[in-house]
Amino acid sequence: MLPTITLDLRRLIEGSASGPKRSGERPAGETHTFNKERLGAGATERSVPVDDLLAWHAAAGLQPGRPASPVLILYGLTSELVQLTVCGPWVGAALTRVPGRLESGRGHALGNAQPLLYWDGRLLRRVYARPDDASVHGPFVSDLGALFGTAVFPADSESLRRLEAGEWADPWHSPVPNVAEREIVVNGEGRRVAYAWWKPGKR
Repeated sequence: MLPTITLDLRRLIEGSASGPKRSGERPAGETHTFNKERLGAGATERSVPVDDLLAWHAAAGLQPGRPASPVLILYGLTSELVQLTVCGPWVGAALTRVPGRLESGRGHALGNAQPLLYWDGRLLRRVYARPDDASVHGPFVSDLGALFGTAVFPADSESLRRLEAGEWADPWHSPVPNVAEREIVVNGEGRRVAYAWWKPGKR
């Protein structure tokens, strides 16, 4: 079972260099925008789901203690684009190497942006919104292709069969790992990524 961590979203987002100053303003930071179709094709070509590919690239730019401050990476999308917004001190040059990149710069997160990756100064975690019910035992499937943002749902019988057989052909859906840490291998190079449910801190 994955651990559950608490994210103080207000602190993490407003701690970025150009975070929101007024209530309701969209988070701002270093943004990276990708063509959705080309990103999905790039993940398929490398035989990994999109979330593993994004985590693998992000891990290339992070080392223990560098940066020491927390970094939150938000994920948002439209019908044609995927956008990552980096809230924190890290300059995500590694994300410029993700397939399908269109542009990078300073800007606001998309309206449906949600936490995807969290760096605590030591570990990079792929984080999943904790389900509303008390059960977090799974198995679960992660969906990064829905226009309302990221989603996690229980695996039905067909999804479970695919999980067990490793037959995921859709790069936008992937199993939620049942281990707290594992290695993602792309092009023969492995990088360690941790996993956790997340819940918002009390305001």
